[in-house]
Amino acid sequence: MAVSVVGLAAKAARAVFRVMGFEYSQLGWSANAIIAQFKAWGGEIRRTDALQIIRSVTGQMKYQKQVMAAPEEGPLNRKWITETDAELKGNYQVFGLAVYKDVVTGQERSTHISFFSDENLGKEGWGQQFIDSFGKFDYSSFYRVTSVGVRSAIHQDGKPY
Repeated sequence: MAVSVVGLAAKAARAVFRVMGFEYSQLGWSANAIIAQFKAWGGEIRRTDALQIIRSVTGQMKYQKQVMAAPEEGPLNRKWITETDAELKGNYQVFGLAVYKDVVTGQERSTHISFFSDENLGKEGWGQQFIDSFGKFDYSSFYRVTSVGVRSAIHQDGKPY
């Protein structure tokens, strides 16, 4: 099966733009300013794709406080999950903050994370899913995830809940 380099480059650009769009939208940047900055850095993305991504990330931001205040157990309220027409590897893409410990130094650090899931497992379930899957990577012997805080989620339009 042939893989299109152009197709891969476009997917990579959209992925980078999604992260940038989320961060810059939180800082109050307009859609036009975010697109202009991305292009100034040499990024290429169709305007329609960029605007769709910005609508999606601003939807995530809109419900972030509700998601963070929601109970840990049970599925997340569907009203707080933003719909997207982006192609996801699962039915959901979950965004959050993972706290991990360096097993050699004992130092704790945190990092922003995103991962895919096929089910609405809720904050506790998604956190456990991330912790379980983290153990499958080679570097898991150096770091131990101590907690995961889910901040937002998106659902691929048309896929089952």
